[in-house]
Amino acid sequence: MRVLVTGNEGYIGSILVPMLQRAGHEVVGLDVGLFYGVWRWRRLPV
Repeated sequence: MRVLVTGNEGYIGSILVPMLQRAGHEVVGLDVGLFYGVWRWRRLPV
């Protein structure tokens, strides 16, 4: 089944997408990237 996940870059979406893929679904993600900068800065070494 083809599934659209809105907010795939958020917490729930990032958990849900791999689960759906493992179950054999074709997953399409849609996200506005609102928190993209936050995650990028968290990955930088302090």
